[in-house]
Amino acid sequence: MHILVVDDHLPNVRMLQELLAGRYRVSVAHSGIEALGAMRELIGTSDKPDLVLLDMQMVGMQGWQVLSQWRAAEDSAGVPVIFLVNKIDSDTERRAYQAGVVDCIRKPFALPVVLAKVEQHLLLSKQQLYIEHQLRERTAQLSDALQQTRQQHQAHSQDFAGMSQVLRSPINAILGLSHLLSSKNPPPRRPTSWAKSSTPRTSCCAWSTTCSTCLKWKLGVCRCSMCPSTRKSCWTTCIALCCPRPSAKA
Repeated sequence: MHILVVDDHLPNVRMLQELLAGRYRVSVAHSGIEALGAMRELIGTSDKPDLVLLDMQMVGMQGWQVLSQWRAAEDSAGVPVIFLVNKIDSDTERRAYQAGVVDCIRKPFALPVVLAKVEQHLLLSKQQLYIEHQLRERTAQLSDALQQTRQQHQAHSQDFAGMSQVLRSPINAILGLSHLLSSKNPPPRRPTSWAKSSTPRTSCCAWSTTCSTCLKWKLGVCRCSMCPSTRKSCWTTCIALCCPRPSAKA
């Protein structure tokens, strides 16, 4: 893990380096300008800091200004910052947290407290990065699943549209209604092939348009000008063509 220490007071920098160097890789900046230069070099690379210890009050550029300019850069929001302050009161804490820091460490340093806070915030940062990674992966999986579902739905819709077209054809309507009209005396089984029918297939197909009119007539919804007797005769012919009965045994 990489920690960037920013402080213009050299004894403080040395103390933090000695405390953290055995556990983490430590980089140092001695002013706000130097800190911004180091941050710009490291942000967006695999070597960017995992935690920044930033002195709030420095000569020249204050810690507030450094943090404000740094947060304006891309890829910097995920790096936690801890302020190093001379005193901690309610107003200082309020301003620090409003600026976006995760914690404050008071000077002079209590080294066990510094080490505990550094370890805690590095752990929290690592957990947050893991959760964000898992969230991105899960979002990508859900997006792929949604795309597959849409494709399957589109394919099924096309299948249903084809089935609907078949079910609306006149010949299927005739066969269905002939079964209903003959429910008391079920018709014999339909021949396995049109070749076995006594009437050629072309003859039956030629009747299909007229049969659709007869079907409407049987259902009571026909409003055409065809003579009822002609429709009845046509209907009888259609039934004979589509569902021929076997000849009686001798």
